[in-house]
Amino acid sequence: MAGEEVLEEKQKQFYRDQLRSARAAALADAEGFLAVIHTLELMGQQMKGKVLDLGRYKNKLTCVADYSPLCDEVASKCPAYHTTFSALYDELRRARNDAVHQGAYARILTDHAVDLAIILEDALMPNSECSRVSQFMVRDVVKAEWWHPVSYARQQMLKHGFSYIPVWFENEWRMLSEYSVAKYLRDSPDKRNDRLVKTIKKAEAEKDGLKLPPVDEDHHIVGPEKPVSSILGCIGASPILVIDSKDGDEKNRLVGILTAADIL
Repeated sequence: MAGEEVLEEKQKQFYRDQLRSARAAALADAEGFLAVIHTLELMGQQMKGKVLDLGRYKNKLTCVADYSPLCDEVASKCPAYHTTFSALYDELRRARNDAVHQGAYARILTDHAVDLAIILEDALMPNSECSRVSQFMVRDVVKAEWWHPVSYARQQMLKHGFSYIPVWFENEWRMLSEYSVAKYLRDSPDKRNDRLVKTIKKAEAEKDGLKLPPVDEDHHIVGPEKPVSSILGCIGASPILVIDSKDGDEKNRLVGILTAADIL
């Protein structure tokens, strides 16, 4: 049974986003487990109301993790594939106090830190039928502008592992895909250097140039208060853009992005 309620809804969203960022940092660095530990410490300080060592936050953080079946139930039924939250936490607590973390040991710790982050993220995930898009979406969206060079869009895709980047182009939202960029750059190898520095607008205007299809407003643009249950049929390979239209600017105010991975 889940433990006592220890975080308010807004706090849950905040720490889930922090864990996502920490997990991304860990995945980008084979020895980047400290990003997850720092988030655990931040959560522990919030719930305890004071700065303590990582071990003394365990009970409070376990109360949060208990809301996910991954914490213990799934791990006990599938021990060959999952480790309990308690075991993962104790391993990270010991690692926090070690002076040296390197090589294979650090890589194993990072892998286990990611596993622990996934448990807590699941525990903090809204699970009611009334869950809204704003509770799942990724804020601080990385996007490209029409005047950016193609090289910049490519760089952002590679840096963040994105398959799509939104672009505000000719008074509407367009979606630039990694396939479109790859095809544009590789179609004519002798022109690749020149095409890298062309603006997105100029690249799109070329014959057989960069493909930049408009976003389907009926299915791939939604408001932040939209129930997640009502858009499940629209979530596919390309992401959904979340637009805040409260100020009357329905198309231009991009406040978030939602993919299948965000509700996974």
